[in-house]
Amino acid sequence: MRSITSFVLFFSLAGQLLAQGPNLNLTNHSETAIQTVQDQLDSMVVGYFVKKSIERQTVVNGTLDSLFIPEFSDSVLSDRLRRINSLIPLDYNDKTRAFIEMYTRNKRELVPYILALSNYYFPIIEPELDKNNLPLELRFLPVIESALKPNAVSRAGAVGLWQFMYATAKMNGLTITSYVDERRDPIRSTQAACKYLGDLHKMFGDWQLAIAAYNCGPGNVNKAIRRSGGKTNFWEIYNYLPRETRGYVPAFIAAAYFFHYYEDHNIGVADLQLPTVVDTVIVDDYVHLSDLAAEFNLPLELIREMNPQYRADIVPASKEKPYTVILPLEHCLIFCEHLDTLYTQYEVRRSSRTSAPVSYTSSYTASSNAGKSPLYYTVKSGDNLGYIADWYDTYVSTIKAWNGLYSNNIRVGQKLLVYVPNDKVSYYANINAMSFDEKKNISSHSTFASSNTASSGATSTGSAEYFFYTFKSGDTLWDLTQKYPGNSVSSIMALNGIKDVKSIKAGQVIKLKKA
Repeated sequence: MRSITSFVLFFSLAGQLLAQGPNLNLTNHSETAIQTVQDQLDSMVVGYFVKKSIERQTVVNGTLDSLFIPEFSDSVLSDRLRRINSLIPLDYNDKTRAFIEMYTRNKRELVPYILALSNYYFPIIEPELDKNNLPLELRFLPVIESALKPNAVSRAGAVGLWQFMYATAKMNGLTITSYVDERRDPIRSTQAACKYLGDLHKMFGDWQLAIAAYNCGPGNVNKAIRRSGGKTNFWEIYNYLPRETRGYVPAFIAAAYFFHYYEDHNIGVADLQLPTVVDTVIVDDYVHLSDLAAEFNLPLELIREMNPQYRADIVPASKEKPYTVILPLEHCLIFCEHLDTLYTQYEVRRSSRTSAPVSYTSSYTASSNAGKSPLYYTVKSGDNLGYIADWYDTYVSTIKAWNGLYSNNIRVGQKLLVYVPNDKVSYYANINAMSFDEKKNISSHSTFASSNTASSGATSTGSAEYFFYTFKSGDTLWDLTQKYPGNSVSSIMALNGIKDVKSIKAGQVIKLKKA
């Protein structure tokens, strides 16, 4: 492959003809388009499956030397594109090469995750394309639109795998309410995308123009056609299209390329531990996703990732308008046995809005507030839900349920409702006025570690003993699971109310289970 210097020079060369396709100058417009795609690639690491893989420090499958980046000539790349069976022309030129370089060189470390995610999403997308008699190559569109992230949101406000804007989504039959955003639903958004792409192809009679129109709207493509003097070839109207759209078709071609030839570029497929078999179940009454996760002992983040269309973690179903929920197959088979419990839990949750809030984790039931009094704790700088739960002898999930929180994010000055035993109100009431150092020494809790080693103090919660550890520069949760058996990355995160492993900083004190 070329050096970084020669790659930069590549962008500045004008008038170089590379095999097939017209002579197109590379400008800052191309770099803008590349940056847009790179932004989507970079943001994919926040997805549930990718985050879990990174936490496990999973290596790419196979025995490939990932540091070796093969080099191929323009003639080889052009010939490979010609050999791909595609109803959509896959032209090769300097623009296409720039995006191939991006995927196979500059951002090659992210490509294994896209390849892995495609094993989950392509089986959803391809049957819909086939049903609508559309080219199966269109499955690469959500790769460049969202990097296969159903929760992706662009700077312009486009949402979902297929990046629908609000008006276009409504025009193509997608429902968007306070509870549901079908732009995030992989099935419904794919159905809408098929309808829209079919309409665009009927309008232009050319798949490259239809793909461009999908990105910038048919009005902008028609305007580019008029400004070009009536040309109807994408490359001939290229310079009249909006900046990001100019790179849209080349990015699509590059995606088709790397899906067919990633192994030739010494790239493997990541192990994301995706659900192997899933199915849908139908509900005809309100269900809360956290209740569902607790009932089946599944991570809430997994349920959310599989059902991203439910904006408030609530399935707003009714007998008149039932909704579907996607679950791993083994849970679908016994789902009906749990329906009544889930419906009842939501009714209790609904009624609790005017009384004491309730959590429905396996360790907390509707009767848990009996014999308890409410107190308010004001969040201070340095606090997190893990600390607060520990100080008040409760669980992060319980505090979240009491306060209607759907994430672990809290802000300084925020007042959090907690319930404490009636006979210990005065003891717990004092915590709100304590300094952070004073709260370190609360009786019945371990003393926080004062050095960069695990504290020798331990506390008992039921039959499990815990100690506190001061996170050091260079530490990872994976390192701690190896050093202190009995802990896992997920259990440490749950125990300390950690939502994102990247948020942990050196000097932060975290709670660990003692083996």
